[in-house]
Amino acid sequence: MKELTDKEQKWLEIFAKKHEFFKPFLEQYKIEAHLSKTQYYWLNLFVKLSEADNSKTRKKYFKQSIIRIPCPHCTFLCAPQIKYCPKCGDPLPIIEVLFKMIGDSEISSIDYVEKNIIHSLEKQTNKPIPLKEKFDINSTCYVKEDEEITGLSLYKCELNYFPSEILRFKSLKHLALRRNNITTLMKEIGLLSNLEYLNLRINKLKQLPASIGLLSNLQYLNLSSNALMELPKSIGKLIMLKELNLSNNKLTKIPESIGDLNSLEILNLKANYWMKLPESIIKLKEQGLQVYK
Repeated sequence: MKELTDKEQKWLEIFAKKHEFFKPFLEQYKIEAHLSKTQYYWLNLFVKLSEADNSKTRKKYFKQSIIRIPCPHCTFLCAPQIKYCPKCGDPLPIIEVLFKMIGDSEISSIDYVEKNIIHSLEKQTNKPIPLKEKFDINSTCYVKEDEEITGLSLYKCELNYFPSEILRFKSLKHLALRRNNITTLMKEIGLLSNLEYLNLRINKLKQLPASIGLLSNLQYLNLSSNALMELPKSIGKLIMLKELNLSNNKLTKIPESIGDLNSLEILNLKANYWMKLPESIIKLKEQGLQVYK
């Protein structure tokens, strides 16, 4: 793992704005505060290329340096002449287009077309994922607004992990992963800052990452019928949350920070035996919070 100097961090921010290839690098750095060795190799390569004296020097150095291309989605090292990652099936960055990014011509960007992301999810779920007009949590589908994917439902797909491809839908507002076997959530879920609705009902979650508190626009969170034994204190940072369903878990207490959820209207705690409510919840009840226990 590699920590970045201030100079390298500034370069990474510049590259992430210019090219889709570097966006996952920056996102990881925001969450983890370091890059993998492979990611650091690419960053270092492009810094050197960008600082080269002329385009001829850049081109020579670039061609001599490219031995493997790390897939931006699963980090698998791929041969530079292939178009798709043999591990995850996602499209790889085109070397020539990447080179233009630091060349003398205008900056180019590869469009990672949504159908490729959807195709990757279809391979993992073994189900077609059709485009629908309305978001439906009881089916497997996705919806769009203004050419952006804003809703995704993967219903009863036998997933035992959170698909990282979902993180690429930056405009996602509604996400439902009901009736799967997901045991953990990625820390990077906090990057889905536009999420308003998150339904993870009937999975096998035992804990939540602290980064769940970064979902500052979340209004509805359903975690019922999992195996949660505790909640992170950061749950109290979901200041827009109106409804929280924690029924049928293994919770014996909830953090005092729950009292910071001033927008909360409904809190479902049914079927959590020996549950102790924090004193901070009294204030919310006085404000009209309905607690079901």
